[in-house]
Amino acid sequence: MDFSPEYLFAAAVAAAAFLVLVLWGRGRTRRTRSLGRMAGRGPADLRYVCASCSGRFTHSRRTRMALEKGARSFYCKACHTRALGVKSPAKSQMVPQRKARLGCLPVVVVMVGLPAVLGVLQRLA
Repeated sequence: MDFSPEYLFAAAVAAAAFLVLVLWGRGRTRRTRSLGRMAGRGPADLRYVCASCSGRFTHSRRTRMALEKGARSFYCKACHTRALGVKSPAKSQMVPQRKARLGCLPVVVVMVGLPAVLGVLQRLA
């Protein structure tokens, strides 16, 4: 089979268009728990009752992360720092860790790139 430059260019454009459509469609889908994705960010109620002092407080980044990890009782900032026995860390040190989430992108790159590389190598040989 002879790969002309026009066919390789058309295949690359089609693959790029497909990738753009997949990423665009992924952003527009409604994320539900039945699909294994997060339905929404944050707790159902904006306020919680501190398990130590029984005061009502608005959820912070720390309590939302604890909720995502499965915690069911929360402590306000004062009770939390008192229980830890340490001073509150500086805000610059509170950088959340990001998880690497590539998804199917490496597979798509290999599926598109491998035929293109083989076509170029065949053309050079």
